[in-house]
Amino acid sequence: MTSPATFQMIEAVAEPFEGAPAQVHRRWSDAFKTEIAAESLIPGAKVSEIARRVGVDASQIYQWRKAAVRAGWISQAPAPAATKALPVPETRIPTIEISLGGATIRCEAGFDEAHLRRVIRAVRQS
Repeated sequence: MTSPATFQMIEAVAEPFEGAPAQVHRRWSDAFKTEIAAESLIPGAKVSEIARRVGVDASQIYQWRKAAVRAGWISQAPAPAATKALPVPETRIPTIEISLGGATIRCEAGFDEAHLRRVIRAVRQS
């Protein structure tokens, strides 16, 4: 005969360690909050990305922005983009051209030497 299963109920209550502060609140300066709020108004800026970078919730940035506009520190109108990105010119990778008989072998600089030797050997044998 098997004995019935018994269970024990354990209650765990989390308490702060002795000497720990009751609550931890970060304090942000008005200048910092205004800077982040203004950054969130730049065209193309994503509030969620800014919030992740700063370590706050996105709703916090919206509150900072609302308070900064109300205080007159920033304008609700989006700030103009500082600079437009210039198109990056296409960089050409140097190529090596080898003519063997009637064949031409082209490869980029830095091509694996051992592999290039095998290709040249194959072209010569053909």
